[in-house]
Amino acid sequence: MDKVELEQKIAGINWFHRIDLGNGIVTPGVDDSRSKLVYLNFPVNLTGKTVLDIGAWDGFFSFEAEMRGASRVLATDAYCWVDAAGRSAEVRPRL
Repeated sequence: MDKVELEQKIAGINWFHRIDLGNGIVTPGVDDSRSKLVYLNFPVNLTGKTVLDIGAWDGFFSFEAEMRGASRVLATDAYCWVDAAGRSAEVRPRL
């Protein structure tokens, strides 16, 4: 997939976080999460740690934990039941 195709796909998603995907591509999220890292005292070094990101949405903090050395990251959010257009996905009841 070339850069133009990737940018078109990104534009079709309702992003919350601004995530730097590299090569000059940043998701157009409404939340500047990077500026919150210092305020949250987000650890600089997570080498070998396991991180649980509850309410991850697009996963900015999950990706940041991985970049800071976390060996395992689990991200979860209630929005996993909503598709990219914000419509409720069909969920089968548990047995």
